[in-house]
Formats: sequence, C-alpha cells, structure tokens
Amino acid sequence: MSNQVIKESDSYSDLAEARFHNVLKDMPNLGQCMNKTDVKNALKLSDDQFLFDVLTKCIQHKSTQKMTLEKKQLLNRAKARAKLFDNIQQNGGLLSSAEIASVLGVSKVTIKKRKDALKLLALEFDGEFFYPSFQIAQDSNSSQSGVLKGIDQILLHLSKISDVMRYSFFVDEQKTFRSSILENEKVRVIDMLKEGASDDVFHEILRLAKLYGTQDAA
Repeated sequence: MSNQVIKESDSYSDLAEARFHNVLKDMPNLGQCMNKTDVKNALKLSDDQFLFDVLTKCIQHKSTQKMTLEKKQLLNRAKARAKLFDNIQQNGGLLSSAEIASVLGVSKVTIKKRKDALKLLALEFDGEFFYPSFQIAQDSNSSQSGVLKGIDQILLHLSKISDVMRYSFFVDEQKTFRSSILENEKVRVIDMLKEGASDDVFHEILRLAKLYGTQDAA
C-alpha cells in the first residue's frame, strides 16, 4: 500500500513539474512584461522575491493583452466601418448636405426634407448625414430632378431597415428569380437604374426591396 502511495505521489510531482514548465513557456518575454526600471529593481530582490515579482508582472501583462468581448466587438465594428468606407469610395464616394444641395440646386433645408421623406439615400456618420453620389444623375432618361428615377419608390420599401442596409441593397449584387430578363443573373440595383430599368425590371426591384432584410428575401 505504501509503495502505491509513493508511486502516486511521484506521478503527481511529475505532473506538477510539467505544468510548471508549461506555465513558464506560455509566459511573455521578460522585455514585454517589464521595462528597464522594473528589471533593475527586480534584480535587487532575493531569488524567491525575484521570481514572484517577474511572474506577477508577466501574468498582469498577459491578462491585459487578452481580447475581451468588448474589445472584439469594437474591433469588429472598426473593421466593418473600414470595409464600408472602402466600398463607398469604389462607388463614387459621399456628398455632404451642402455639396448635394449645390449639385441639385436646392437648399440644405430641402435636402433634409427629402432625406426625412426617404426621397434621398443618406448615411449617418457621427451625427452627420452624407449622401452617396451614385444617386445623382444628369441623363434625362434615367434622371428625375437630378436624382436617379425610382430611388424614392425603392427607399419607401426599405424604410424599416438601417441606412447601411439600404445602401447595401443598391450596391450589392442581387439575384432575382421572377424576372425573365434577369433570371439567374447577379446584378446591382444601382446599375439597372442607371441603364434605365424597364417596367418589368423595376417591378422586380421593388419586389426585392419589399423582401430585403427579411427571412424571405430571395
């Protein structure tokens, strides 16, 4: 019986020693945990105190470097925003309220009213509204008062979703199933509007807008 106890004790000791070495291997480099002053002060300590001081600082450093849920969420939001801005640049950029008012020859008050009535697509950043330039059109065949025809009708069907999702509806590829013209093709709404969508195509766009952001979107 005593021999069994000794064997178990030896086994636990081996496991503990192995775990101790694993902990040391997993620790950051000393230079990451401590600055020159910390190291200089630690060297004045006894071996036991030195070890305790180094481990404490390295554990603190390691814990602060771990990605918390909040940090992950902030990082993901930052990445998503950067991706959105990159997409916006690829699609012509944004106009401020003053800029789009100047282009359309109206006042900023009028622009705000059109935005509030969902007659213009707007994106809000840090409390300010900006307008994707792709909705501005000069061609009389696809333009209505300087804005792409149909934008206002489409936006009314997108009223219950966020401004970013509205933007995505126009610039992301949409796959339609009911229009014989567009069947099995991936197309962008903004491109169809610029080309002058036929009545059948426009009705298909409105159908997709009604479904967009729902589980039935297809």
